[in-house]
Formats: sequence, structure tokens, C-alpha cells
Amino acid sequence: MAIPIIACGFGELVGGRTAPRLLPELEVIRFITSVQRAKIEIPLLLSGSQPDPGVDNVGTQNFSSPPKAVIFGRGFNSENVDDIRQACGGHASNVSWVHSMSHGSGAGQVKAPDSKDTTSLDAYAELTAAQVKAVLLDLKARGILGIEGVHVY
Repeated sequence: MAIPIIACGFGELVGGRTAPRLLPELEVIRFITSVQRAKIEIPLLLSGSQPDPGVDNVGTQNFSSPPKAVIFGRGFNSENVDDIRQACGGHASNVSWVHSMSHGSGAGQVKAPDSKDTTSLDAYAELTAAQVKAVLLDLKARGILGIEGVHVY
């Protein structure tokens, strides 16, 4: 059975390519495209409630099991993640928070894909999916997936 997760990213273009690449191990049950929506929808999902129907076409909307993790795309910085996490109860949220340290520019940063180049988009989605899978499956193997904590990919 796939592990249910929430994915936050600023665009469906990359999110829509990344979510299927997470299967069969991980299932994006909800895709959220803004800090404001995340502060509203994630607490609902963590409490077992269902948010309004998604405005994005990414995510299965299968809310039968609570999410074990919330992952953030590279557009979300550490401050965004902390702000959302605090809105969800902070240390009492009972979910793993996973974000990238590769946002922005400079050495070690991952270059954003060219939105008009499908090869670039697919390569970026493949890299992101592999990195997210590696972190979440490691957390699962260590028995700490779904336990409050912040992790990076």
C-alpha cells in the first residue's frame, strides 16, 4: 500500500509530473500551491477532515488514510515551511515535514526546469521524485515516518 502524503508546490506543471513518479511507494493525496492554502488545508487533512475539492489536477484526493508526510517543492523556503508547520500545531502535528535545501541560486542549487521544455521538466521531476522517495523510505525504514520532525532532501 502506498504511503499517503501531501505535496506542496507552486505549480501543477512540475507537481503533475512528479506525483506519478512517486508511485507505487508514495501517493500524493493532495497537492497545494500556496502557503495560504497549506495553512488551511493541511490542518484539516491532519485532523481527518476533508478540505474543499482541490483546484489543482494533481493528487488522488484519497483521504481514507491520514497523511504521513508533507513534502515541499523547491519554491518553498525554510521560513514558509516553518510558518505552515506552526499553523498545523508545530511539534504536535504528528507528521513528517520534508523540504528541499536546494532552493534559490548558488553553489549546490538545483536549476529550475525550462517550463517550455518537456525533457527538462521530466528530468527535474525524476530527480525530485528520487530525492523525496529516498528521504521518505529512509524515514520509514528507521521507524520514524509520520512522527513530527523536519527533514531535508
